Amino acid sequence: MDNSKGITLSVLLVSMFFLITACADSAPSEELAKETLSYEARGCPGCFEIVKYKKTNGIKNGITYQEYFACMIEFKKDCYVFKDYSSPSQTFSELKHLIDKDSFRNPDHGVLINSGDRYVMSGIIYFVKTEKGWMPSKRSPELEKVFQYK
Repeated sequence: MDNSKGITLSVLLVSMFFLITACADSAPSEELAKETLSYEARGCPGCFEIVKYKKTNGIKNGITYQEYFACMIEFKKDCYVFKDYSSPSQTFSELKHLIDKDSFRNPDHGVLINSGDRYVMSGIIYFVKTEKGWMPSKRSPELEKVFQYK
């Protein structure tokens, strides 16, 4: 009996080791990805809510991770976004360009986005692995496609 208890304990310990190492090497959470997108719009806090989010792919390279995503956002208040002259087919290309309507000083250089408008967007969020887990990289998320949802 003592030999079978030792084998059982060994199997249990090895299983726990693999479970812990698998969890430690996992991808960033969906919640962290959503928080990263929301934080990028700090010029207009609370201006939108992510109503749908889907990770479409991910690439881990050492201590970095690129998460490819698609999501739908709904604006909760009116805001402006600087016109993106480099990408005229998109309303905006960076969330950091969103500014609260009352704070925007030059409406001629912006596009008004109304409360209730929905946009579908896809892009890449960059993360770095630290001692405390995944953290957003200092590199801003890249929005590849942004389209108003009608």
